[in-house]
Amino acid sequence: MARSKRSGEMAIRPIGEYVDEVRAKGLRRRPRIDRRKVPAVLHDLVPLAERWGISDGAEREVAFERASAAERKSIKRALAGRHDDIEDFLYSPEAKTTSAREAGRFTDLVVFELEYLGGAGSRGLIDHAEHRFARDLRAAVDRFGALLGQAKDLAKIVPSLKPALRRAERLRAQVERLAPKAARR
Repeated sequence: MARSKRSGEMAIRPIGEYVDEVRAKGLRRRPRIDRRKVPAVLHDLVPLAERWGISDGAEREVAFERASAAERKSIKRALAGRHDDIEDFLYSPEAKTTSAREAGRFTDLVVFELEYLGGAGSRGLIDHAEHRFARDLRAAVDRFGALLGQAKDLAKIVPSLKPALRRAERLRAQVERLAPKAARR
């Protein structure tokens, strides 16, 4: 059901009527996104967010109906593997303050992808935080492993480093055991 104004009062009408009205009138123009308020890593997605980041469900439906198969594939390709970056922005403090409008458009873009293109959607805040922690932990363990490899090479030259190297290897093994399984993905 959608609301419509009739003689100064709000009336309830079937959503289909509203979708038909949107089809007849066309999509509303939405404000442009201020790139300065969007992380640089997402700048290439700004045109997509401007075009497909539509908050109104009926307008999203009409936009989908009007999208060509090539446009739909292009959206899916552009968003593939980008949800971490988008979520980092959506859950940032800036997204709640100075970049709220821009973040809203990216949210609407992800909703469009989820509803009409079978996309991944967006994790909730807690799931995102857990995923980000696991990702960052995995990166830290990997960096530690690389440093350990360099230390092994150095210990070949400076034998007195071997006891410290053994302690570091035990520490890495402990971290690997304690790290959440998600970090190993």
